[in-house]
Amino acid sequence: MFGKKKNNINKVVVSSKEELKTAIKRKEPYIEVQGDLAKKMKWMGKLSSVKIAAIIALLTSLAAVPGGGVLTVSALTAGGVVEAAEANVAIYVISILGIATIIGIFRGYNVEVETGKVSLRLKAGA
Repeated sequence: MFGKKKNNINKVVVSSKEELKTAIKRKEPYIEVQGDLAKKMKWMGKLSSVKIAAIIALLTSLAAVPGGGVLTVSALTAGGVVEAAEANVAIYVISILGIATIIGIFRGYNVEVETGKVSLRLKAGA
């Protein structure tokens, strides 16, 4: 009753694409991505809500193409969705995690990059 409020957030720490996909499927409320995967995903933390909406629209349209569409650097850089330097990294991350996982991240989580150490936090409620 008295004293400091305890933080009861259950944090799930992941470092591989399989662990991340599982955590997103389980709709974990707080996911911390660490290691090499976090380094590759840090571009996501720099996106504005307008850019996120553009990426979701682009990926949704690609997913609707029978046989799958092709995501290109020019498609991502058109209209300033991501910078040219980040486009190749974005395509790589989307290819390893899959369109559904990326859309799940953007629609369900707020993405924050921690600068001190290489980690990326996903908090439910985007």
